[in-house]
Order: sequence, then C-alpha cells, then structure tokens
Amino acid sequence: MIEPGGVAPYAPWSAIMRVLTAKRRNPTLTRFGPQELSDLGIRESLVARTLQALKLLELVDEQDVATEAFEGLATPSRADFSSKLGALLRRVYAPIFAQVDPTRASQEEVTEAFMHFGPPSQRDRMVTLFTYLLREARMTPSGGPPGLTIEASAQVEGAGEKQARIRSKELEEAMEAEASRRRPRPSWASMVSTPSPGSPSRHRLQLASGGSIDIGLNVDLFSLSKEDRDFVMDLVDRVTNYKPKRIEGNQMR
Repeated sequence: MIEPGGVAPYAPWSAIMRVLTAKRRNPTLTRFGPQELSDLGIRESLVARTLQALKLLELVDEQDVATEAFEGLATPSRADFSSKLGALLRRVYAPIFAQVDPTRASQEEVTEAFMHFGPPSQRDRMVTLFTYLLREARMTPSGGPPGLTIEASAQVEGAGEKQARIRSKELEEAMEAEASRRRPRPSWASMVSTPSPGSPSRHRLQLASGGSIDIGLNVDLFSLSKEDRDFVMDLVDRVTNYKPKRIEGNQMR
C-alpha cells in the first residue's frame, strides 16, 4: 500500500499494460527485472520507473519476481481479471479511496488526494496511471472495457509531411501535458468513461511547427496478435512522449 508522504506509481500506463498483457498471455513468466522489461519492449529510459511502479503496485517483489497477486491476474477470464485488479487497486491505493470515491469525485478532488505523494513533478502521471488502471478494473461508472486499441490518422493543417512525423525520443509528456491544458474538466467520471463501440476516444496532438495529429483509441489489446500489440504500444509510447518544441517563426496553436 502506498503511504502518504511517500512515492506513488507514475510509470506510463502503456508500459504497465504491456507487462500485464504479457503475463496474461504467458502465465509462466515470473521474473520482471530490468532485462525482462527491456525484452518486453519497454524503452531503457522507462525501465526504472516501470519497475518501481510494479513494486509499488505490489505486482513484483524486491527480487523482481511476480507476487501472488500478480499471478492471480494471469487469468483468461476478463471478468476475473478486472475483479482481482479492482481488489488490488483498492488495497494499494487505500489512502486515495479513503479520501475520495474516484467514480464520483471531481478531477480536482482526485488530484488533490495525490497531493500527499511524491515526487510533485510526477503528480499528473500518477493520476493518469490511476485513471487507466481504474478503467482496466472496470471501476468506472460505465463498467465497460477501456477500449485499449489504437486507430491513428494524421491531419496536417498547412504543414508538410515532415511536420507530421513523430520523433522517436519525444514520447511520454505530450498526452499528460495536453490533459493538463484542458483542465478543469467537468468531472473525474467523464475523464475515465469508456467510449461506446465505434466511437473511439480521440486526442489531438498539436505540432510545434504547425498542424496537428488526431489519435483515436478503439481496440482491445488482449485480442491483438503480438506483432500488432507491439506496434500499438510503441505508437502509444511515441505519442505520449512527444514534447513540442517551439520553432522560431512559428507559434503553437
């Protein structure tokens, strides 16, 4: 259980989902140390924070071995997986649930509940990871699956093809920064609600040199082939880490 005054998990949700998916697909996996995480496709720059989050979430122990709770999540039943993940989240995030009901509280109230956890500079990431874990556990009002699939389309407004490319090292901060710019939102529930089938949730990423990229999420990771899943997760990492840099003579819109 996380403790006030201590650290809360803040790894990218895509990295945690990559690990959860790998374990469900191959229950014989037991070790999740730095090398194993790298073998799963998690970038070197994110391995340390991902391993730290796995430990804080009580998924691996100090020897980097899967815990009993993590073994319990390696079930083919989606309902069983969600139920066990929900129980784990209520235990790990007990101080948060003691302060607010995330399905009813406003976003500001939930964010405020994380004010007692560090590091302060990672607080938005803590909330983002918590959000997606709630969705995976079907603890949102809709109770439906989180729609973790990706359909991407590029929409360039007055920019050339080069301006629409996503650079490989500019990954993680953009989605969270965009979410921060959009605050305040009406409620926490509206932030984590699941889009109806055929209506993917969309995200527009503004490019520093002009134009934008629209990203739509509308696929179940657990039903994808390994090749497609790796492509999806890599694309998510690239988009979420894109950090716009101002170019002289251009202004972000």
